Amino acid sequence: MIKQGRINHKEKRKLKNMIKLLVIPGLLLTCAHVFAEGTDLLAGTEADLVAVIKGTGKTYLYVAELIVASFLAVKTRNPGVFLGVLGLAAGFNILLKMAGV
Repeated sequence: MIKQGRINHKEKRKLKNMIKLLVIPGLLLTCAHVFAEGTDLLAGTEADLVAVIKGTGKTYLYVAELIVASFLAVKTRNPGVFLGVLGLAAGFNILLKMAGV
């Protein structure tokens, strides 16, 4: 029983058990909706990705790398960081050429 606004140990345990008995079946009923159906939603998007990387995507990537390199060079006061980030950009371009993009 509840006395003076306090819940004793038995009542607390009963309340926890009731909550578990209500929550677990609810979770079991809703978990069936989260399983994948087996259809590939990204089928046919590879050509779009290649077109973006060959076109404006490469330009935006280079601009973003230049901004990041400039920010890191100013933040660390080390010009080697600037050259390192630009080296990564060149390496990324080489990997894209090797992949045939």
